[in-house]
Amino acid sequence: LAGDLGGTAALPTVPGLALKSPLAGSTSITTLGTIATGTWNGTTVAVANGGTGVTTSTGSGSVVLSTSPTLVSPALGTPTSATLTNATGLPISSGVSGLGTGVATFLATPSSANLISIVTDGTGSGSLVFASSPALTTPNIGVATGTSLSTTGSITSSGTAGIGYSTGAGGSVTQGSNKTTGVTLNKMTGAITTAAGSITSARAIKFTVSNTLVAATDIPFVAIKSGAASSNSYTVSVGAVAAGSFDIVIYNATGANLNETLVINFTILKGVIN
Repeated sequence: LAGDLGGTAALPTVPGLALKSPLAGSTSITTLGTIATGTWNGTTVAVANGGTGVTTSTGSGSVVLSTSPTLVSPALGTPTSATLTNATGLPISSGVSGLGTGVATFLATPSSANLISIVTDGTGSGSLVFASSPALTTPNIGVATGTSLSTTGSITSSGTAGIGYSTGAGGSVTQGSNKTTGVTLNKMTGAITTAAGSITSARAIKFTVSNTLVAATDIPFVAIKSGAASSNSYTVSVGAVAAGSFDIVIYNATGANLNETLVINFTILKGVIN
């Protein structure tokens, strides 16, 4: 029997001979051509042989290959590893685990109120404070240190400590041969121990305190700390004030000459004229 059984040629007809269907195939077909229609009922074709190697599938659409595939709403499950450098649209509230209470809310809306709700050791209330020129409302500052304090309102003390200089701001000095000898003490507050020179009854003497911290607009305050036999023996006051110095005046308010060593406290209050 001669004839062409390949391609699209029809099977030859032989009078008196009927061909059985299906025809037995060959186990070593080297060229098959193009199969236009039909259903594959053979075993799975491996990738190395031009197939997909797939025996089961899920989802729909195109077959996915390894390099740069575009996936439409895939359910990835739990991947072994992933790099999300270029990922977008990850929801913080549901897409990130391990966040503390309220952290997702703060990341979505970073307000002061949302921040204070996630901080476990904060104090006070209101807006977040930053270093430069914050506006604070009735803060309890505690023990603070700084170089200056500028206010537009009053400075008050509600406790027993009062308002004044802290330890380290003061100093002391002892006068020389008599009560008119000048002294030098470059401190904002301190104590001056006078000489034991005599002050005539109902008379006053003065001496100059040189102090580089004093401005001409400042107001020195003075008071006798100790040394007077009677609290009514002397009055002490401030005379002239100049840049770098001020005078202390001691008046003998008794009817006798006094020859006592006095300790006079002083404090400088800074002042301005404009």
